[in-house]
Formats: sequence, C-alpha cells, structure tokens
Amino acid sequence: MVTASAQSVISSGGGLAIAPGLCLSFTVGEAVVDGGAGGGTLLTVGYNQPSGYDYWSASRGLTLGPMGDSDGDGMKNLWEYAFGTNPLNASSRSKAQGSIGPGGKLYITATKGTSDGELLWSAEVSTNLVNWSTSGIGVALDDATTFSALYTGNAPYAFLRLRLDLLNGK
Repeated sequence: MVTASAQSVISSGGGLAIAPGLCLSFTVGEAVVDGGAGGGTLLTVGYNQPSGYDYWSASRGLTLGPMGDSDGDGMKNLWEYAFGTNPLNASSRSKAQGSIGPGGKLYITATKGTSDGELLWSAEVSTNLVNWSTSGIGVALDDATTFSALYTGNAPYAFLRLRLDLLNGK
C-alpha cells in the first residue's frame, strides 16, 4: 500500500525517497519495505513489481515461502495460492478430483483459485509411485479456471497426480 501521493515521491540516485513527514510502504518480493519521515532513501537499485505469488504471500504475512505450510494443514503455501484457499486457516481446503474418464482411463481435474500466468499446471503418471512421467498424459483443459488431464497410456494400472510449478518465483 502506498501512503504517499505520487507527487510526494521523489527520485534519489536512481531509487526512491520520500518527502519529509510522509511514509511510504510497498512490497518487494516477499519483503515489505517501510520508509519513515525525513526523506531517507528506501530503494537504491530500482523497484520490481512483485509477482503474483510474491504479492499474495507478502499481503498475508507469510514467511515460510512457497513450500512452507503456514497453517499446518498439510497443504503447501503454493498449493493454497493455486487453489485460492487461505494459507492461515487449516479448515480452508481444496483438492484435485480424480475420476475414471473416457475408455476407463484416469482423469484428474482441479479448479484454479487464480489464473496467474507464473503457475504451470500439469499432471504426471506412475505405475509404481516412485518414477513419475508425463508420458501418456493429455491435457484436456487448461484455462483461467480449470485444469484437467487424462491418462491416455496403456499400463494395466497407473497412478495420476497433479503437478504445479512456480515460474519466475522464489
């Protein structure tokens, strides 16, 4: 949140400084930077717009990173972001749904909580729960609200899991 108006923020050596008597707060990655009165330099190397996950994480005060579990519910912060659940409330949960699709094949569907482009949704298959592959996986739907994939391989039995990657994040 920026508490100083645009006219109150002045440039200082390629960074940002504030006019006396004002306070400026903004996020950089997962850190919140606050500047007090007196016009001190807040940022000297430039400002990068935080990513979707970084902004979401900082706005909730998360400190454990994408692979942390801030509410101890067994769901990583990255998954909470992807599914749109509350990372600070263990009862706020969501999950992918598995079913038997066309031709008796495994089918997995997840409702997305965000359409953030830095999230890469995919599915993987295994016949032994040790080695996972994308071979034989067909993406049926990947839009702003839903991800669905179908196992099209010929293994007599298989396990299917959802995979989520954070691109350009921490």
